[in-house]
Amino acid sequence: MFGHNASSANVDFKPDFDKHESTIYFEPLSGTPIRAQLRIQLSTNAWIDRLRLNADGSTDPTNTRAIRRLIPMMWIDQTIILHNETLQRLHHVTVILEKGHYAYESLRLVYIIIAFLSLCAIIVIIELFFFNRRRQSKQSLLFEPVKDQEKELLRPPVTSANA
Repeated sequence: MFGHNASSANVDFKPDFDKHESTIYFEPLSGTPIRAQLRIQLSTNAWIDRLRLNADGSTDPTNTRAIRRLIPMMWIDQTIILHNETLQRLHHVTVILEKGHYAYESLRLVYIIIAFLSLCAIIVIIELFFFNRRRQSKQSLLFEPVKDQEKELLRPPVTSANA
């Protein structure tokens, strides 16, 4: 009805937007339709002959060109609304979904913290391993005598023949 070109027919249709608009309201999380309103009008495009009304109530054709009219034939009005019990169940499901989403977001944060702490622990273990290795190599260098000095000290004393 709103798409019809009113200038092509001289019928006085005055559609009310609130009554004639088809709408469906959905619950945003689950996608469940909460309320639906549909109005369908079936009309026909008719050519009507012009008639003259006589004094006695009879009609005679005027032998002039016929008039084009859009004639409504039937309307279908349908409104669907969920029962209160179903709306309450849907509300409970929505609350559960919201709490589940909050728990999921919290767990995701916990997993990020655990991953960060694990990474820090791995870095600390690797650093301790390399620190211990460096310390052992320094100790072995400090306490390891130089080979030439060791040989000289362990060599038997040389007695001189001139003495």
